[in-house]
Amino acid sequence: MGGILLVGMGLAIPWQWALSRSNMRYLFVPAVITVALLFPIYTERSSYLEQNATWMRDTQRAFQNEQQDIDGLMEMIDTLPPGRVYAGLAGNWGSEYKVGSVPVYAMLSAGSVDSLGYLYHALSLNSDVQVHFDDTRPEHYNLFNVRYVVAPGDRIFPEFVQPLQEFGRHRLYEVASTGYFDLVGSELSFSGGKKEFYPAASTWLASGLPGVKQHPSIDFSGESEGPDPAFRLSNAEYLIQQADILASPTRGHVTAEGIGNNTYVAEVRVEQESMLILKST
Repeated sequence: MGGILLVGMGLAIPWQWALSRSNMRYLFVPAVITVALLFPIYTERSSYLEQNATWMRDTQRAFQNEQQDIDGLMEMIDTLPPGRVYAGLAGNWGSEYKVGSVPVYAMLSAGSVDSLGYLYHALSLNSDVQVHFDDTRPEHYNLFNVRYVVAPGDRIFPEFVQPLQEFGRHRLYEVASTGYFDLVGSELSFSGGKKEFYPAASTWLASGLPGVKQHPSIDFSGESEGPDPAFRLSNAEYLIQQADILASPTRGHVTAEGIGNNTYVAEVRVEQESMLILKST
């Protein structure tokens, strides 16, 4: 940033020298220097703006050509039971799934659709972990309540991702989920700081524990509560890797749920001691 000010100061020196002379022909020297220095900047900025204008025109035409399909897709999503929509991530096929220059996951976000995709909002602890979402594992869909998938028609998914309807080159899928709530439990309990959360959570997400709904509890205050002492969160990676992946008897199920304006309501039938989780931050 300081270089910008130095450029201005440097250009001022020859101009001051020329203006101090009685002969106006001296102004030719700083004029040539100024043009020589600023011309590359002008051409670069001009090229940049021209490229952006081209992208915007191409994208506008692409939206116009697909507007009917996009409108039909968004209207269909609005009428379905609530759940998150997945249209790929920036690190996988989602980066190439676009309308013009706009990724479809960006369209979902702009349309206020609850979705799992690019991190337009990255302030929560869970946002760093969601980029490890694996669209081949059904437990990941349930964990993040990804109930619907929007993808190109030629994209191949596992059998549990069931097609619903096609809208031009776009296809809408549905995946079974317990909704925004679930009954879970775990024998692991950790205590530590938020800086230790990511390695622990990413290790857990990659393990088999989410599949058997074993969710370790974490106390960020640094003080464990209850009769069983908590392990240090810094040791979570090792302990999660060594944990027994054992399916527990049915904990119960969510019988009904309601989603409103910043409200989540659920009715659950509990068959054994469990934690009720809300799949939202």
